This record gives sequence, C-alpha cells and structure tokens, in this order.
Amino acid sequence: MLTNLTSKSLAGLGAVVTGGMKEATVQLSNASTKNKTITQTSFRSLYVHDSQKTAIDKNSGTAILFCGHEPDNLRTFLLDKTVLLNPGVFYRVLPLIGSAEIAVCAPLGTRLVPIGLHERSCSILPLIEPTEIHTLLYHEKERGFSFKGECHDFWELTYVERGTLHNVVDGIDYTQSQGEIMLFLPNQFHSQYAEPNERVFYTTISFSMQFRNPDFFNGHIFTADHEIKTLFRRIFEEKDFGILYGNDLILCYLKELIIRLLRTDQVEAVVRKISPESRPAIENTIIAATESYVRKNLNRPLSVAEIAESIPISRTYLSALYKKVTGESLIHFINTEKMNAAKDYIAASGHNFTQIAQLLGYNNVHYFSQTFKRYTGMTPSTYAKLYKGESS
Repeated sequence: MLTNLTSKSLAGLGAVVTGGMKEATVQLSNASTKNKTITQTSFRSLYVHDSQKTAIDKNSGTAILFCGHEPDNLRTFLLDKTVLLNPGVFYRVLPLIGSAEIAVCAPLGTRLVPIGLHERSCSILPLIEPTEIHTLLYHEKERGFSFKGECHDFWELTYVERGTLHNVVDGIDYTQSQGEIMLFLPNQFHSQYAEPNERVFYTTISFSMQFRNPDFFNGHIFTADHEIKTLFRRIFEEKDFGILYGNDLILCYLKELIIRLLRTDQVEAVVRKISPESRPAIENTIIAATESYVRKNLNRPLSVAEIAESIPISRTYLSALYKKVTGESLIHFINTEKMNAAKDYIAASGHNFTQIAQLLGYNNVHYFSQTFKRYTGMTPSTYAKLYKGESS
C-alpha cells in the first residue's frame, strides 16, 4: 500500500525538501534536472547512484515513488513533495493513473539495475483461491431480528438485497444497506441485527479461501455494481439448476466476484489512506482521466460503469466524486460533450441529423433530437437554421 511522504516515513531512504527542487539541487553536484512524462504501469529496472544523492519531484498528475535499499524490498510513496534520496537507494517512479510528469535531478554515474517485473502499487494482484463453499443461503428475516453472533475459521460474505443490516464486528457497528457487500474474516467474531420495524433480505456465502492480504476486507463495505449483481444471480442459478461442473462454476463465479471487488476498489483504497491535504490531487487526476475518456469515445454509447472500469474505480464512487468536484453529474457532462460535438457537425453541414446521431453513438435519431433540445433549448433543425442565419 502507498505511504504518505514525510520526513519520518522516508527516514533512512532520504529526506523531504520543503523548498522544492530549487533547494534540493543546491545540495547536488555534477547533476542536471530533466522533466519526464511517465506512462508505464510496470517496470523491470531501477535507478541508483552509489555515492551521491538524487532529487525527484512531481510536476503534474499523480505519481508513485518506489524506493528501497534492496531491489527486492521496495517501499511505495505518494510523490507529492520534493525528495532527496540517499546514495545507494534504488528508485523508480510510475503514474498512479494515466500519465504524470516528474522532475529528476540525477548525478552523473547513475546506473540502471535490471530486476523482476514490478507492478504499480494500485494494481491489486493477490493470490486468491476459494477452495470450498460451506454454506450458500438466502435469508428473509423478520422485523427486528437479532443474531447473537459466531466466530469460525473460514470466510463469510453478506450481500443485502433489501433493507438495512447491522453487523457488529469486534465491537464496531457497521450499517450495511441495500446493494452493499461486507466480508467477515476467518476467526472474526460478528453478530447481526435489524431495526425493530424493518425486515431485511440478504445472501450469505461462507467459504474457505487462500488470500495473502485478508486485512484489506476488514471493516470494509463494498457497493455491488451491475456485474457483481449478475455474478450473484449466476451463483444461485448454478446452485438451483446447474448440472455438469456446476459446483466448479460457483467457485469460479465467487472468485471473479471477489476479484471485481478488489479491482473496482483499488484506487479508492489509495485515496482513503492518503492525507486529506494530498487527496484533491488524486481526485482531480481521476476527474481528468474521466473527462479525457469521454472526449475520446463520443462516437459510441457511454455508461458510467464503463468509464469507471477504465480507471478502474467503482461506478458509485466515480459518480459521487464527479458530482462533488464539478457540481454536476457525469451523465450531464457526457451529454453536454456530445451536444457540443453535435453543434460542430451541424455547423460543418456535411451530415444529416440521422448521420450525426450515429456519429455520436445514438441508435435513434428521435432520442438524439430530444436530448439536443433538452441541452440546448432548441431542436437540431432550429439550431441549423439559426447557425446559417448568423453565418450568412
């Protein structure tokens, strides 16, 4: 996981320079500063200078600093300050999302050391292997039900389909709402209850699983997107109607479900763990990546789920973040960009309205016309007449 970059967290590897690159380079000799745009998501080599320090900073985007005394024991930091790495420290920088521009002041004699493949830290690629499902149950609980609790040496997953479920884990009460998922770790005591006047309907799956980082799920509530809801449906279809290798498919679906929880939550986990003052930089990077994806794909239908998966984050998180940062919904932005492109097509006069609709991913010209009027206040034909009148 990423670590916040402070003098304390970087101790032994280098120091944070509060005065920026200008102050850092004063301490260096026989070194020149270069600006680099980085887009890689992995690396197979590290930089190191055996006797002199190296200064690094981020100019734009969001970047991750890998560094350590040994090539096979690297720590990861959010690069949001100027750092001065000690001699003999191996290092590399990758973007968190998309691309980033960094400044590196490296002395002459810096060498490149080949190593095994390293992925950027936000890519969660654990060894996950569900080996056995113990129970697979759908519950329809009465109003105000209460379960006194249990503790067992296997995993348990709870998915709420209707109502609100309270999970008390290690003395903490977690509220799980409709469409949300929570996992209980092996040997973790948990009890459950509902509000006095509310019924709750939910699914539980208890299973054995090999997973190297169980704490990732501790106390975490996930939101199920369309793909995850589909996986739950397929699991129960195989349970009720599956024949040949149905049990194997259930295990496969469960594994995919868990991986999707991890994959859609990886950037969100990074954002939650960094300091509040550094969080806006990553949030703005996510917004920039979102808007860039929309503008590059105006020629086809776009969904929030698809855009979120390209980053990747969950659809719910992206929708909420976009609204918080920009003040408008992501759907509104998508339609606004499409209508601006439609105006350009109309002004060019090279296509009729049906062709323009198709160029912007609309299968129905009438729906395109309705959307155009909703966002511009006039129909495409009215806009075309108005534009020709203004340009004549």
